[in-house]
Amino acid sequence: MSAAKLSRTVPSNASGRSLAASRTCGQPWLVNALAYEACFRSENGHDRSRPIHVDSIDEARESLILRRVTHLDHLAQTLSEERVRRVVLPMLAGSSKDSWALRDLEYVRDLGLVAPDYPVRMANPIYAGVIPRELTLPLEATMAGSVDPAWYVKEDGSLDIYGLLSAFQGYFREHAESWVERYGHAEAGPQLVLHSYLQRVVNSGGRIGPEYAVGRGRTDLLIEWRQVKPDGQVCVRKYVIECKVRTAKTGLDRLIREGLEQTATYMDRVGSESGHLVIFDLRPGVPWEQRLYRKDPEPDGSPITVWGI
Repeated sequence: MSAAKLSRTVPSNASGRSLAASRTCGQPWLVNALAYEACFRSENGHDRSRPIHVDSIDEARESLILRRVTHLDHLAQTLSEERVRRVVLPMLAGSSKDSWALRDLEYVRDLGLVAPDYPVRMANPIYAGVIPRELTLPLEATMAGSVDPAWYVKEDGSLDIYGLLSAFQGYFREHAESWVERYGHAEAGPQLVLHSYLQRVVNSGGRIGPEYAVGRGRTDLLIEWRQVKPDGQVCVRKYVIECKVRTAKTGLDRLIREGLEQTATYMDRVGSESGHLVIFDLRPGVPWEQRLYRKDPEPDGSPITVWGI
């Protein structure tokens, strides 16, 4: 199944072909795998009278990632290499281009993980989704007995995002230090722990994806939650979570001001109903009583909640 075949399957007024191209950036194996998944493996694809819509492509992408098909599984194995992690982890944290050695960057580009040009970015959005998921799999497995997705689904089928982030504050305080050290990167470690905690819950009724903001000192996460209402109606609700790190050189007021502006911009772009700015305080010696807080939105301001961790 080729991209050309997919274009004949998708009606001319749909954007399935362009979405497949944007998700893969033309990587031949991924294009063919998406097309085969959407047209032959999925339940909707079996019905030849039904067109392949945008949702079918996204569902195919998620299926490929979750099944860890051969190509993506091989990709994930490279993450155990130290020189790969020296590039990928700073990218996850939104660090600048000066955060990695040129030889390491060239090596990761030769592997096909990173685009060959500038600005530095993952080779395609599918790889961008696979990498943090693979890095957090060991941690997510340890949460099976302590994080139950059912705790954070309300009676109307919506996601209790406030309860979820509040619970994460307690989890991070109790368990995160060893995991942050394991990742070997002070800024990326906390964000990976958060991603893993959210992934554990969101997998039950939606999806979560990161957006690498290389050189901008942050990482954006978008939760798309599939809410099934009591009357059977289904809607997709979006929540933006932006992560920033506070160090000894960073003023809190400026960090919050910049974070609120960046979160609001991202919310507007993706059509999110609420945003959450998570600030990890990495200053040494700061007691947890000062690190953990929640600042709710101003009544006349943007619907963004600030969480201190």
